[in-house]
Amino acid sequence: MKREALRRYIPIITAFVMFVLSRGIYRLQDLFYNPKYFLLLHTSLEFFSVSISFFIALLGWFLFPLTRSKYGVLFGAVFLSVGILDLFHTLVFAGMPFGLDSRAGVWFWLSARMTECVSLFVIILYPDHTRFSTGIRYKSYGISLLATGGVCAVLLFSMDIFPSLVVAETHEPSFAKVVTEYVISAFHLATVIFVFKRLKNSVGVQKNYLATACFLIMLAELIFTLYKNVYDFDALLGHIFKVSGYCYLLIAVYLSTIKKYYSRLAESEKKVKQTNIWLSTLITNLNSGILVLNETNKEVLINDKFREMFQKDDSESLQNHLAAGDLPSQVNEIQKGKRMVVDQVIELSDGRVLEFDYIPTYVEEIFQGSLLKFTDVTFKRKLSLEIIRAKEEAEKASHFKTEFLSKLSHELRIPLNNIIGYAQILDLEKSESLSELEENSIQRILSSGFHLIEIVNNILDLSKIEAGVIFLDKKEINPFQIMKDCLKELRPLIMEKEIKVHLQLQEEKWNGTKIVGDPLRLKQVFLNVLQNGIKYNKKSGDLTVYTDKKDRWLVFRIEDTGNGILPEDLPNIFSPFYRSAAHRNRIEGTGIGLSISKQLLELMEGDIYASSVEGEGSSFTIRLPIENRDLN
Repeated sequence: MKREALRRYIPIITAFVMFVLSRGIYRLQDLFYNPKYFLLLHTSLEFFSVSISFFIALLGWFLFPLTRSKYGVLFGAVFLSVGILDLFHTLVFAGMPFGLDSRAGVWFWLSARMTECVSLFVIILYPDHTRFSTGIRYKSYGISLLATGGVCAVLLFSMDIFPSLVVAETHEPSFAKVVTEYVISAFHLATVIFVFKRLKNSVGVQKNYLATACFLIMLAELIFTLYKNVYDFDALLGHIFKVSGYCYLLIAVYLSTIKKYYSRLAESEKKVKQTNIWLSTLITNLNSGILVLNETNKEVLINDKFREMFQKDDSESLQNHLAAGDLPSQVNEIQKGKRMVVDQVIELSDGRVLEFDYIPTYVEEIFQGSLLKFTDVTFKRKLSLEIIRAKEEAEKASHFKTEFLSKLSHELRIPLNNIIGYAQILDLEKSESLSELEENSIQRILSSGFHLIEIVNNILDLSKIEAGVIFLDKKEINPFQIMKDCLKELRPLIMEKEIKVHLQLQEEKWNGTKIVGDPLRLKQVFLNVLQNGIKYNKKSGDLTVYTDKKDRWLVFRIEDTGNGILPEDLPNIFSPFYRSAAHRNRIEGTGIGLSISKQLLELMEGDIYASSVEGEGSSFTIRLPIENRDLN
């Protein structure tokens, strides 16, 4: 860090050493300086500084569209004015062909120096990252020309109103000129300080050159306060320091415009090159055949997969392949259209099936080339056809199964209904001749018959749901009344097991709740869940039914006090025909009631889930979607 800080101040230290040495050279001026050559030397140095000023102006004008940097456009506009004023200073200087008098030359000089020092100070006050629109170039240069033209017109045609800043007899600078030179020096010193303060975090050496330029120009102004007359050696030294400062300023502008632009350009080209290498590697290793063409359909890039697909050598061209019929003719037709095509399926003569993508590239609506991508989907196509065929066969088998179960249920229902009917007649016409065993047998026939009817109905419902041929009669329903009807229907079973029912529907709380569903299917769901809560409950146990509202759902929760569901059985209780090993032989059932209930609720956009604590009981939660959410 110390070495970097030292390097930062080396140019200024060098400039200061130059100033000290110049004072020594001043003592030896009699050995090599002749005042009669002052006009030639002065004119040469001034024209050189004017050339630098105009060159900076040209850089600012032509490079601004590329760099958009403040240094280019603002420095260019400022030094356009400075160059014009210095040019007039040179041309009207006493002794020149267009020379007027010493007053005009000095006033043009001070106008240029004041424009220079104030403008440099103001420019440095702007942040380094400031960017301007294109219009600022015309505005800056326009204002510069107008202001400079006004100053020149006033100095050329109204010179009499300005006092002389040089003593006529001795050609010494007046007190006012000396003070003005000190003010100009102060501006340049402030600019140097602000350069290091504001640009301390900037990267690059242009700030050092800018500071050195301002420091050299400041030293030039200090030297101009020392000469005894305008032809003195100090006047010539001041111009030398000024030209040196302008050279450093030109370097600073060059570094912040041309070099910065080309550095960024080189960096961008490096990134583009890296990106091209990355893309080339990616394309080469893709599992799809890639062909990149330019605007004349000449090959730019071909990956190995494309060569493998079409047995293409490096020496062969796409046109030869098309002519030989190696690529399908529709590829050529698509190319002619120059429109994007994606997932175009083409079949080759060898039986392979390819997916073809054609992506044209346009820059400002001018065709620049295209990318062709070929993906071999032969296996995928065959697999898809096999899946479609298997799906059709499965659907056909499902249809046959549903039709078979429908016919089977019909064939089973007739004898079952006959058996149940005759058993009911025997039950109604009991006589004393029937023994107790015979009466129990009739009850068993009735119970088994109803159970078989229920199994047949459930199997038929399950097959219809799986086949997607079950239809719901959706309408606005009252789920509270359906729940109460189910409990009435199950009253004999409740009384048989002495179950205590706790009904907490809070029906009045949900007035305005709109539920849409199939009333018969919802009743089927409620009956299945309630029957499980009764069958698997303890004798004299509790059955609690209550309702709640959760977000957009009306929730029915049915809890029992049975032995609960084993943790390993809980994830499977909604699977068809699944029954816990603990209850398989003790309690009658088929294991499809809950499966049907879940699928019916899903068809009504509801759902059901269960929780259980072993030894304490189970809880089944039924959620129904609320159509009208504005509840009281």
